[in-house]
Amino acid sequence: MPRSLGGDQLWSAQLPNLQKPRFVNAIFGATELSWIWLIARVYTGWNWLEAGWHKVTNDAWMNGGPTLEASGNVPLLCQSKVD
Repeated sequence: MPRSLGGDQLWSAQLPNLQKPRFVNAIFGATELSWIWLIARVYTGWNWLEAGWHKVTNDAWMNGGPTLEASGNVPLLCQSKVD
């Protein structure tokens, strides 16, 4: 009776055995470098949160201020006026 392959086994049976480049393993696989990735992720996350908080607390974004009004008028600026 033939043996059926599971999902992961099926893919590994059809694809060639590809190896990651050594520098990829060195950068992403070494636990000694994890503090560098921690700093990069915290810095990126802080900037993302700061930008989002700025938009939430700014009246121009939340209460229909000139920022939102200008974004709605962009297609009108591209049209030519015909009298």
